[in-house]
Amino acid sequence: MKNSMRYLLGVFALVLITNFASAQYVDNDDTKLGDGDNPYVGTEYTYTVTLGAVGNTVEWFVYDTNTEYAAVTPVVSAKDYDKVDGTPGTTVSTKITWNETGTFYLTYKETSTDGCSTFRGVEIKVTENSFYLELADDITNVCNGLEGDVLNWTIYKDKTDVPTTLTYTVDVMKDADFDITTWEFDGELVKTSADLSFVSVSSNDPDATINLTGNTFTVRGAKVNQLILTVTINSKVTTADDVRLNLTNGVARTGTLVTNDNTTKGGDRFQINSLKGLPAATNISF
Repeated sequence: MKNSMRYLLGVFALVLITNFASAQYVDNDDTKLGDGDNPYVGTEYTYTVTLGAVGNTVEWFVYDTNTEYAAVTPVVSAKDYDKVDGTPGTTVSTKITWNETGTFYLTYKETSTDGCSTFRGVEIKVTENSFYLELADDITNVCNGLEGDVLNWTIYKDKTDVPTTLTYTVDVMKDADFDITTWEFDGELVKTSADLSFVSVSSNDPDATINLTGNTFTVRGAKVNQLILTVTINSKVTTADDVRLNLTNGVARTGTLVTNDNTTKGGDRFQINSLKGLPAATNISF
């Protein structure tokens, strides 16, 4: 009986020691997708700790196993995340962009000047990013802006500043629970004709700021779920060309959080307008 009691007490003590030695990461709250412990793939998050004492040495690690700090090897592959550590002051931070879905354990290590270390950790569950931008189907024919007007060919045969407007449509695609404050992207307008130039880009969103430089432009602060872009060009009345809009660097902003366009989802991120020139008929002679 005494031997049995000693055995049970030994097992109980071992359980206590094991439980005491296991890692105590802050549990994942599982309540809201898109926050720091339930991030979307492609979103940059800042994680911050107040130092125990200014001047202590700080290190950040990411693990894929919830266990004792010394018992596992950190995940260091850029396949899973990109990490940039801040400079310690009274607080210290790390910025992480999560690149893959899965469960990770973000661990903070602070070592005092006498060589003793403290550890903090939080469980991170990375979920798929449902945000992406998509351009509508190509538009086959857009005639020069003066189509239907009676023109004096002597005046218009050499003019290169005849305006025509082209329309492009950008759609925001996302799950219903993906909150977005604003979104943005960079645009490139590609043409081949030397007789065609870009004058302006505007949209149906009064909150969007658009800046055009040459054949490239930026859209910032957009809020509508469907952005209709109006591109004004100058050309000869006879100019024909395909004008392609390439969309890159799509970003959703939710407060201070930044989520990149999930380029593995959706359709085209380009749209082509086919500009058609007018016939080069001469003036009526008599």
